[in-house]
Order: sequence, then C-alpha cells, then structure tokens
Amino acid sequence: MKPILCLLFACLSATVFGQMEQRSALTMGGSSTTITQNSTTYYISESVGQQGAIGTFYNEALTARQGFQQPPVRVNAIAQSENPLDAVVFPNPVTTSVTVQFNEIIQGAAIASVYDVQGKLVLQRQWSGQSAYQMDLSFIAAGTYVLKVSDGNREFISQLIKN
Repeated sequence: MKPILCLLFACLSATVFGQMEQRSALTMGGSSTTITQNSTTYYISESVGQQGAIGTFYNEALTARQGFQQPPVRVNAIAQSENPLDAVVFPNPVTTSVTVQFNEIIQGAAIASVYDVQGKLVLQRQWSGQSAYQMDLSFIAAGTYVLKVSDGNREFISQLIKN
C-alpha cells in the first residue's frame, strides 16, 4: 500500500507543480577599460548575458555598435582593380596548399596576401618570373579568406575556403 501511495503522491505533485508558470529574467552586465603599458594601449571589455538587437551604425565621424562584444574596428571591402591580373586559383576549397595559375609569366615582383574575414593580414609571399605559384596554407585555421595578388599595377582577388 505504501508504494502505491508514494506513486500517487508523486503523480499529484508533478501535476500540480509541474504546470506552474515561472518568471525569469536574463540579467546583463559588463564593463570596459583602456590600459596603457610601455606606450602600448590595450582595450579590454566584457559582457555577461547581454540581450537586445545586434547591429552597427556608422558614418564618417562615428561608429556605434550594439550587441555581443563587437570589435572596435571597421572592416572595409577590398576594391577591385581597373586592370586585373588574369588568373585561376585551385583547389578551392583548399586543405594544405593552393596554386595561383596566371595566363602569362609575371615579370616583376608579385605579392600574394591572404586576409581573414576581419581584414587582418594572415600571410604574405613574394615571387617573380613564374606563371604559377603554389602557397602552403596548411598552418592557417579552417575558414574563409581573401587572396589578393598584385604585380604593382594589376591585381587579382579571390575568395579562399580553407578546410
């Protein structure tokens, strides 16, 4: 009889208390500070439980960001050249290395730059006198990158996907 009573009590309490509405709120807090040490300035910020919309507004004089830990930088797109280099990049997606194949031999110095999605320079290589160049990308993290190759007057820009 006791096990049946215990089971009945458990079912009743689950029915009564299991359907109760509970209110909860996600609180938020955070702070930021600037620290200067040995003529180098560091910006430190933290955010806990932030709610609300995420977005960015900017004009020529002001950049305002709202949301989780927005970086204090503005990322600009790389402009296409008026006089592009004619090239092909393969394989793409890349696992270890990528080949840039030009339709001509590059006579002067060519500079290949790889940028991450935030515009940070990840890798830069230089060569000359070749119609193809192979770049080792095995040491960079998986993600999306922008490859920009320039020979001084002309540019080639391509998106790279690293697996």
